[in-house]
Amino acid sequence: TWSAGAFALQYWADHVLRKFADRRASVVVHADSFQGILFPQPVLNLIYKNVNAVFGNCANAALRPEVQEMCKNGTITWMDHWEETMRWHPSSVFTMITSKEDWVQHRLNQNIAGPYMPAPITTQMWYFESILLMKGLAEKFPNNFRAFFADGSQHVFLRRPVFYTATALGENSTTGPRLQDWIAKFPARPGHLPDHVCVGPAVDLTRASEAPKVSNYCDKAFLPQA
Repeated sequence: TWSAGAFALQYWADHVLRKFADRRASVVVHADSFQGILFPQPVLNLIYKNVNAVFGNCANAALRPEVQEMCKNGTITWMDHWEETMRWHPSSVFTMITSKEDWVQHRLNQNIAGPYMPAPITTQMWYFESILLMKGLAEKFPNNFRAFFADGSQHVFLRRPVFYTATALGENSTTGPRLQDWIAKFPARPGHLPDHVCVGPAVDLTRASEAPKVSNYCDKAFLPQA
């Protein structure tokens, strides 16, 4: 699913996968154009806690009891749902697709979290947070998580014509690994997945790193290993 649907996917994926437990090995969960970053972390926690309170999410019977408790304590975020689902369903495959300067996700973060930041949130800052988040998932779940990064600012690929033209070098590029070819390689068994896709200079980012002033790079975690 895509955009706000990818947000909902991170929340509901565990419940849906449990309903289709007999088919987990053939399930691929694609999240297109939503990482739920909303930094800084205290702002994210506050927003998520308020959203849960307004909509009564913590009492949702679809959530596991331990998740309900974390929800009530205000210690769980959108990405925690996603990460726990990957941990609970190691025989299913999860992917995330994003452009490096997704204009909608950047605007969302700027509008909500921007007032709490000492300086405006740039697209480069957003990409830095995005790639760190997905690097964490890649390191924790090497056998059942994959990511596809595209240059540019496109928001949503799977339901738009750019699905057929997008490559890692942009939404309408004639060179580089094609998104539709990558998607066609799924479903695949955990441990036998296609590589992550990212094209650009290699860097090795950590939380202590300074955010680069550009967004054309790739963390080495997403580049083919020699």
